[in-house]
Amino acid sequence: MMKSLFPLFRPVLFVMAVVVLSYGIWSCSSVPEIPDEAAEELQKQAEDKDAEGDRGEVASDEFASAEVPVAGAGRDESECLGQLVPPRGAGGRQYDQETAISQQASFEELTEQARTELRDRICQGILCGQIEQQITIWEPQESEGYRCVMAVIAADQLEEWKRAVETDLGTRLQAHAQDVVERVQESLGGGTPRMTIHNIDDHGVPGGLRSEWLHRHLQDALDRASAHVIPLDPSWSGQGLPDRADGVVTAQIVPMGGVEDSLEVSWQARTVDRVFSGGSVHFPEVVAPDIDRSTYLPPFPVKLDDDKVALHFDRRDGGGLCHGQKTEIWLETAQDMHVRVINLFGSEGGSVIFPPMPETDDLIEAGQPISLGEFEAFQAGNIGVERFLVVASPTPDGLGRFESVDQFCTLPPTMVQSLQQGHDLPHGDETYLFETGFRLMDGEGCQEYDASDQYIARVEEALAAAPGCW
Repeated sequence: MMKSLFPLFRPVLFVMAVVVLSYGIWSCSSVPEIPDEAAEELQKQAEDKDAEGDRGEVASDEFASAEVPVAGAGRDESECLGQLVPPRGAGGRQYDQETAISQQASFEELTEQARTELRDRICQGILCGQIEQQITIWEPQESEGYRCVMAVIAADQLEEWKRAVETDLGTRLQAHAQDVVERVQESLGGGTPRMTIHNIDDHGVPGGLRSEWLHRHLQDALDRASAHVIPLDPSWSGQGLPDRADGVVTAQIVPMGGVEDSLEVSWQARTVDRVFSGGSVHFPEVVAPDIDRSTYLPPFPVKLDDDKVALHFDRRDGGGLCHGQKTEIWLETAQDMHVRVINLFGSEGGSVIFPPMPETDDLIEAGQPISLGEFEAFQAGNIGVERFLVVASPTPDGLGRFESVDQFCTLPPTMVQSLQQGHDLPHGDETYLFETGFRLMDGEGCQEYDASDQYIARVEEALAAAPGCW
């Protein structure tokens, strides 16, 4: 039976601030000459559109019929310096584009360059032919010795391709899921495996819109592979298997090595005594929901001992929490262990949240999940992610420098930075480590939650009053 410790203590949750900078790079490409009569017709079409002004958006099929627009002289050199105007329609926002520019290359060469760069940037090797068929060349210009061309693709065509890529991803995931389910079924001696999906880490942090998007695809793949997918038990401590489950699925989303704007997902299913790899598949980043890059955390480099110690709290699919969402932390160990639980938030914020006070017994009995209290998730820093670390050992010595920490306290900023990188942690044959976290969410699906001002103020006061750990 699970027992609850210290109902008056409420752990503090804050946010990580590891900012990953990203930026776009302008490039260029161009278009061939066309017959005079065709040029005249297209010029007339362009003039007609100018007369229309902003009264309406250009239909994608109408625009696609003008495969090679007029190659006229620009008004000045700026026309050929990456400042071409996209087709009309919401100020060009109805199109994705790529521009090519050169003083030497012909329009034919620039056309191929623009088309290729736009295609490859979007498709990342997945269904590229479908993208290429929908790319149209727009606004070739020549001015002050420069030639430039813009290649564009209409937003509705891009959305159609994204749907096709999602279907393709589902097919590939199902093929891997079929293999995993069959192996799990064999290990069980037959029957339909009952599978549940746990955290989906996205760039080092569980949860977020992209994790939830992948959660749906994984669940569908497992269903199609004839597994019985059941909801994750909210009271599970994270140790062993949840009630009624034969296997727990976890996944990781990481950048695909050597390929820009492409992501790789790997996943695995853990049963009571084995781990079955689901392999990995990659997909273009553009097909999945966007994630704030400032919420990316470095992958935790330390080997974890999740078969010895685990910390778990009920979350949304994939592992996120809404701003203001309440949940409860559970801790369990596989043998009697002394434990310290660390909460890291912001670039320099962190505290030890267990044990909460000197009189607390830090020895956790084997197989006896305990509650560390309830909390409301809210953002107190500049980004919405948090990380939790557990240090456990059968002996107090195995806790290293954390042995002397016997109450809720704040960590030095320099140590927080080291812990985020997996440094400054004790190690040894009798030291066991565990790590988890969450990405804070708002928007769709989170409207019913809101952290109260009173709760936030109470937590901030507790932090301000907390002593330093050393």
